[in-house]
Amino acid sequence: MGFRFQKRFRLLPGVTLNLSKSGPSLSVGTRGARVTFGQKGIRRTFGLPGTGLSYSTYDSYGGKRNGGRQAAPAAAPMPEPEVNRVCPGLLTRLFRDEGEKAFLEGIRLFLDGDAPGALSALSRSPLADAAFAAAGILQESGEHGKALNWLGQAESRVGELGRLFGKYAIELGLMLPVTQLVWVELEATPLHLTLLKSHLLCETGQSGAACSLLLECHPREPSELLTRLALAGLVLGNASAGDAWLRTLVNLTDGVENETWQHTALLYYRALALARLSLHDAAQTVLAGLVRRKSERPAELLLAVRYAQADIYEQQGKTRQARAIWEKIFAENASDERARRKLGVS
Repeated sequence: MGFRFQKRFRLLPGVTLNLSKSGPSLSVGTRGARVTFGQKGIRRTFGLPGTGLSYSTYDSYGGKRNGGRQAAPAAAPMPEPEVNRVCPGLLTRLFRDEGEKAFLEGIRLFLDGDAPGALSALSRSPLADAAFAAAGILQESGEHGKALNWLGQAESRVGELGRLFGKYAIELGLMLPVTQLVWVELEATPLHLTLLKSHLLCETGQSGAACSLLLECHPREPSELLTRLALAGLVLGNASAGDAWLRTLVNLTDGVENETWQHTALLYYRALALARLSLHDAAQTVLAGLVRRKSERPAELLLAVRYAQADIYEQQGKTRQARAIWEKIFAENASDERARRKLGVS
């Protein structure tokens, strides 16, 4: 993983030219719905502005297609983001502010593969964006305690967060898991600072504090959907999570409508929480509603919903219904390993 550093030029309203080492590309649209024409293919991105959550598909000019960088099977490794890199060295000569110069020097060194040098440069800047970038680098290397310390510095100047990233059109290409199925591309915003902090707290054995942090953040817009997803990931990722946290998750998902794929993911986690509370029929009702709406839903997410249906039927001792689900999965994809194993197909 790494940072994506590129320069964008606005040609017309909704049309930008993107310059990077991988070559120029042209983007059309607005945040949340963009089409980018690159040298090798076309990427269509649909997202929820203000959260960093997005789902994208890619069609190469040769005809190959892939989709769903942000949604992946539970067992899949973290997806690697595209990294378009451009050396910011020239930019450092265009201003005098030492804090900004140290920030860009740190970004340049990190892109060159020198993480220790990058951290050294970023430590010379008192700015919030430098601290946020340093936290991201340390999180990537697994130094979660040190990353938390840097985030503390960013929090102390949170009003400035994102200023340099916006000023120099720098986009983070650093992916962070929100849940096992949903990933977020970090942006230098207070919301994403909270998300990263909750992840680091969890990684340092402070799951309760991480959940409490997200619960406190929940009522604030536009964090509502993202923080509920993150809280679901923390609660359901902890096998020892008590019924109180499961009930909290169920309460936070009351009234959610299946409007977008992000809402589908949230309702999927609601169903898992209901099942953990032994409310199996209620969980199946939620899941049944999700499989009826497939338009613009990642295939990986819909497959996870099917898996959950079959698993819960098995927990209820309803082997006939469970087998019917496995057979549907097998009929759609005969190479699915879980379905083959459940059906005894060699």
